[in-house]
Amino acid sequence: MKLINKHFSPKFQPGFSLMELMVVIAIIGILSGIALPNFLSMRADSMLRGAVRELVGNIQKTRMNSIKNNETWAIKFNPGNIPGSYDIISDPVGANNIEKTIIFQAHKTDVRYGTGLAGNDINGGTFTGLTAPVNGVTFNPNGTCTDGYVYLSNSRGTVYGIGTLVGGVVILRQWDGSQWEN
Repeated sequence: MKLINKHFSPKFQPGFSLMELMVVIAIIGILSGIALPNFLSMRADSMLRGAVRELVGNIQKTRMNSIKNNETWAIKFNPGNIPGSYDIISDPVGANNIEKTIIFQAHKTDVRYGTGLAGNDINGGTFTGLTAPVNGVTFNPNGTCTDGYVYLSNSRGTVYGIGTLVGGVVILRQWDGSQWEN
């Protein structure tokens, strides 16, 4: 009785040929080349959204601190600083204590002040500057504030407008390419 081990015979060898491996590597390379730019643009927009969420939270926190401490608080925007920053200030009328400084570079992206690809300001007019009011928003002890918007963008042209109404309401809008959306 002769035993034949077909797994080790020259006619049957398990595994992949060099050509099959090269085709798989080429397919992976092509898919990576298509996916990587999309991933990077999604990452840039995600970092911008993070900076916007942080700013909205800081505006709300500043308003609450103003009411809680019964004193004037403010957020001062520093558009001239590269990469951009803003200060949270307690009692800006008197001592001007800087409680916290937020620098956009902390988001490891190109978040900056500016209107990006937006065609008009949130109120429908032409842009008059990077921020309105020019230097920030001030909250009174009763929670009311100066009104206006600040615009944050990235190199892809994505733009968010973050604003306050006199009553202290915070508004967030994004430019969709043709108009501002809530």
